[in-house]
Amino acid sequence: MAGPQYVDSRTGIAYVSDAGFIDAGLVHTVDPGNLQLDLVVRFFNLRYFPSGARNCYTLRSLTPGGKYLVRAAFGYGDYDKLNRLPTFDLYFGVNFWATVNIVNSSTAYSFEIIAVSPADFLQICLVNIGSGTPFISALDLSFFRDTVGFGFNRYHFGTDYGHISWTDVSNKSDGAVQNSPNSNYDAPSVVMRSASTPLNGSRMDISWSADASMGVGVDTKYFLALYFAELVAVQDLRQFDVSVDNRQLASGFSPNYLLATVLTEIVQGSGEHSVSLLATSNSTLQPLISAMEIFMVWPRNESTTSYLDAIAMMTIQMKFAVKRNWMGDPCAPISFAWDGLNCSYTPDGPPRITALNLSSSGLVGEIDASFGQLTLLQRLDLSSNDLSGPIPMNLLQKSQDRFLTLRKKKSPEVPRSANPFTNWRFKYKELELITNNFNTLIGRSGFGPVYFGRLENGTPVAVKMRSETSSQGNTEFFAEAQHLARVHHRNLVSLIGCCKDKKHLSLVYEYMDGGNLQDRLGGHKFRISQAMTIGGGIS
Repeated sequence: MAGPQYVDSRTGIAYVSDAGFIDAGLVHTVDPGNLQLDLVVRFFNLRYFPSGARNCYTLRSLTPGGKYLVRAAFGYGDYDKLNRLPTFDLYFGVNFWATVNIVNSSTAYSFEIIAVSPADFLQICLVNIGSGTPFISALDLSFFRDTVGFGFNRYHFGTDYGHISWTDVSNKSDGAVQNSPNSNYDAPSVVMRSASTPLNGSRMDISWSADASMGVGVDTKYFLALYFAELVAVQDLRQFDVSVDNRQLASGFSPNYLLATVLTEIVQGSGEHSVSLLATSNSTLQPLISAMEIFMVWPRNESTTSYLDAIAMMTIQMKFAVKRNWMGDPCAPISFAWDGLNCSYTPDGPPRITALNLSSSGLVGEIDASFGQLTLLQRLDLSSNDLSGPIPMNLLQKSQDRFLTLRKKKSPEVPRSANPFTNWRFKYKELELITNNFNTLIGRSGFGPVYFGRLENGTPVAVKMRSETSSQGNTEFFAEAQHLARVHHRNLVSLIGCCKDKKHLSLVYEYMDGGNLQDRLGGHKFRISQAMTIGGGIS
């Protein structure tokens, strides 16, 4: 809920502030005088979302594969003094849940869904469809067992719970009602110990239709569960037929004494539906029912982004406080994919992240290891940010192997180790590209010719190639590479990488213009103290 923590005196449910579950939207109070009188404290504050097409709550520390009941509650109460009743969509993760259509300012609207959490977190999203500002009053989450309970789509007969079009006298029992050992429905005894029968006659009709706020379509499917238990130890026969929309569900049905029986049916269509209980000609007792549940069935048409990719992106978003439209699932639905991402979509697997452009995003600090968890990444642009620290080694290796295009201008240093070949190792074909086929010769050394080149991110480099006539062999090559990998000084050029590709040996240095050392020192005289200072610094 958007307000402070409190415990509901009616249900005993503890509610906490939603501040730790979402970082978007604004909180507003609601005048209780503008709401129906029986609403509780959680409706006296709400969070509304004036910006962003999709805004999402992230609920963490869940059991992957666990079944959860989520209830979203909405009470408009003309909080904004505009009296503009909004309509917006509600999503369970990446899949459409319901259209929230506020048709009465003072009424509370509640939507429930029972679904399997695909990971150790799930997201509930409000989507702006251009018909007013989305808002929410409260969000409930509870681990779910297959059971009847109390709620807006559940009817507990024998009490005043639920909104039905008829009134009956309840039967009650002091004995505990048990569940069948092979039943998937753990109906609580406190619910099953009361039931309803027709006030007069041998027939009971129960009808329902979708509320106008639910925005159901003609193909809407409902899952219907009917709960029965005999509460009185009688010798007479209680037997009746059960029909749904005039289709027989059970014939000559007799509830068991203090034992729950559940009948289920799939019902389709957006119009009015009915359940009929009709006593048979042999029955001497009236029909009886204890409870009923009605759920809309929604298909899961969308797949969530690969778990590791999603976790990596959520970590990057939190570490660098990236705003953009980075809410909900990174890749799905496609229309809400995060800005700067390219995702691959295949029918036989989850979406995967293949490119990430975070250039000029104001990123500050060290590159997070989470970038390295994007294992199918082919392009990564971190240029024009204030980043420091080493690039994750798996990304660096992919870049060297040409499986990843990496841009990192004004970004982190390449990590070094005692062995330069674990840092940045080039292939000969890469050197051909870097030097434009060795087009610009800028010098010669005892090792061989030196060529000017540019890395893919534009960084100028000097590429020293071993010539066939060079007296230096593999031993000297490895010695120079290992020595330069250890030496770092502002007066020495740094070794960026090397190439040992079949018969080709080369070293790649940072480029410094102005000619060679002899050109720079020509005509200059140094005092002994200056020379010793320079030499001492290098050594």
